[in-house]
Amino acid sequence: TEYILQQHSEQFTKDMNKSNPLGSGGRVAEAYACLLKAIWSGQHVSISPQQFKITIASFAQQFNNSHQHDAQELASFLIDGIHEDLNRFNVQQIRNEIYIETNEIHAMDDPSLAIKTWKHHLLRNDSIVVDRFQGMHRTHVRCPHCDKQSTKFDIYSSLSLTLVGRTDGQPIDLHSCLQHFSRDELLDDRNAWYCTNCKENVNATKSVQLWSAPDILILHLKRFTYQSSKRYG
Repeated sequence: TEYILQQHSEQFTKDMNKSNPLGSGGRVAEAYACLLKAIWSGQHVSISPQQFKITIASFAQQFNNSHQHDAQELASFLIDGIHEDLNRFNVQQIRNEIYIETNEIHAMDDPSLAIKTWKHHLLRNDSIVVDRFQGMHRTHVRCPHCDKQSTKFDIYSSLSLTLVGRTDGQPIDLHSCLQHFSRDELLDDRNAWYCTNCKENVNATKSVQLWSAPDILILHLKRFTYQSSKRYG
């Protein structure tokens, strides 16, 4: 909001990347900016975001109706859309992009690999969204048979957390949810990991830990439960 409306309004126009093939030609970012300006103008008692919704629906067909939708899904699409419309990347940088070789990954310690991954990400991604909303998490996988281990770093702009503890109207401890997110997980046959030493898919141990956090951290609380539809007669 500050970036679009206040001291960075000129930067918003300057950063607009209408030629980005992964963006919307600037239409999503512009529609969001128009909505913000109307909301913050102080000139309206109520505002209908109709044009904003029409624009979103034209690029994401799942929203092209009057049904109820998931708020996190919309937020994710909107943040990604604004990022691509305001992506400051240089096309020449993409053509000269240097990929991280697999053997190079195995030879690096964690800090070096994290820095290399982030710099590699910035070659293609450079926007207000990257500046404020994105961080990295570290994924570690270990084979239970030969103890081979693999580490990689991934970029995230939101975290989906499973609610743990009491949910019957009692407060949920966010720290416990984050601990659950970072716990060791035993992969089953549906998502087995291929071990290059054992030459087979194995039920490896996997853990995901936060390596860096953005200025603005979006937490998605998964407030749903699974109920079997199996009938007993």
